[in-house]
Amino acid sequence: MNNDFPSQDDREALRHDLAARAGLWRERIAAAESSAADLRAECDLDAADSGAKTTSLEEEHARTEEARSLLEQTLAAIGRLDNGTFGICTSCGTPIGRERLMALPHTELCVNCRPGPAHGGT
Repeated sequence: MNNDFPSQDDREALRHDLAARAGLWRERIAAAESSAADLRAECDLDAADSGAKTTSLEEEHARTEEARSLLEQTLAAIGRLDNGTFGICTSCGTPIGRERLMALPHTELCVNCRPGPAHGGT
């Protein structure tokens, strides 16, 4: 058995983890969208309140977009599990490595192909 590639048991555990994460991201998206709707419905009392409201809306939008991106990555990882390409770098085609996949199950790139930390890559 190749210890650098997730076992069948690992893949089953990762599928369960990814499904749970997808549910979490959906909940966070719904909560952020609800919070943004509540903020938009509130009355503006003065310019300071309006500025704070705008900042809060921007923060909710950023949280929603981050959760949507993570949900998309998570669903793509589940798709790779389903089609047998999970654990293979989508850029160079080499195995990603068990430790990396166990730490970041939504990752699609090996260490050599991932963008650096300054680029926010996984």
